[in-house]
Amino acid sequence: MIELRPPVAPEIDFWRDDAGYHLDVRRFLFAGGRPFAVIVDCVSQLAPGERLSVHAPFEPKPLLVQMRRRGYSAASASIEPDHWVVRIERPH
Repeated sequence: MIELRPPVAPEIDFWRDDAGYHLDVRRFLFAGGRPFAVIVDCVSQLAPGERLSVHAPFEPKPLLVQMRRRGYSAASASIEPDHWVVRIERPH
């Protein structure tokens, strides 16, 4: 179970549904924030087979590279022109 650890900006939305955990950092990025540390903290808490979907206003290619280097499965998809989702999964 992922637990957001303080301090977490109010512009970051976090929820869980049947697809896994979601972290929406779009408002945080628009406010000038840098969400990498929060994303890494959440990913580090994933159990094997669990998934975190990160919602961003652009395709965060450096995040994909970093997650793959750390041994996670990571893929991105464009939902709308200003809405990308990166799905990060901890391997079994």
